[in-house]
Amino acid sequence: MGIGRASGETRAEEAAKKAEEEAKRIVNEAYKSAESKKREALVETKEEILKAKNEYEREEKERRADLQKQERRLQQKEETLDRKTDNIEKKEEQLSHKLAKLEATQAEAEKLKAVLWDETGHRLPNTVAISPQKLAEAAGFEIPADRKFIAVTGGGINQVGKEHFFSSEKLTTLLALFKYEGEFENALDMMRAIFEVGGKGHSCGIYSWDDDHIDRLGKAAPVSRIMVRQPNNKGNSGSPTNGMPPTSSMGCGTWGGNIVSENITLKHYMNTTWVARPIAMDMPSNEDLFGEFCKADLDEE
Repeated sequence: MGIGRASGETRAEEAAKKAEEEAKRIVNEAYKSAESKKREALVETKEEILKAKNEYEREEKERRADLQKQERRLQQKEETLDRKTDNIEKKEEQLSHKLAKLEATQAEAEKLKAVLWDETGHRLPNTVAISPQKLAEAAGFEIPADRKFIAVTGGGINQVGKEHFFSSEKLTTLLALFKYEGEFENALDMMRAIFEVGGKGHSCGIYSWDDDHIDRLGKAAPVSRIMVRQPNNKGNSGSPTNGMPPTSSMGCGTWGGNIVSENITLKHYMNTTWVARPIAMDMPSNEDLFGEFCKADLDEE
């Protein structure tokens, strides 16, 4: 009996030991599996981070390349603008020199005035539409044969008015120069004053690249046509480069006592017949139209 119990206890101990070893083995395997998965997850995370980093670097490289392209384009535009500005300044300087050669002296201007208008400001017909050389000759002085017109200094806003003849229509090869100072509104005031002297409804021009100035002139000038950076004498009568209808007759609107304010073309010589059939009346009531001024018998004949 004693031996049997000892043998049984030994087997139990061995079984317990085996169970303990098996448990340790399972734990170790589980640990190893967890570590392996952890390492695999870490590798995947690193790969994702590396992939994201590479993608970011690629996008950043493309963004910088686009930015460099935009900077180069902007630089090219600035260089082009600088060249255009230089050309404009050179042309303005050349024009200034030409005007200096064309501009009459104060004494010559007084002589020109005497052959252009009488004492009351009425235009004299014998100097209408003649060459600048003949105009100078009529005034008692000479100019070179290559000159296309004569320029005189009209002055400023205080030299505009019916009593200042150079601010009125010349109808010949004479250009009067009026200079404004300060804000562009001062130029518009001078323009308004000149049109009060004469010429309402016909035209004016502006040589400018400033859209704000062009827009403000368009809203302020009492004329039917405004030429931007082009000669008025050619642009007014119509051109394929400005969209104006070709004509030799220019409507000046109610400013100039006309019924139209556009270039007279074929459509103005075509008769139109209106055939009117009865339709359902669609119009606001007299009360809506006239409000407090409405009278009960307003629509009675």
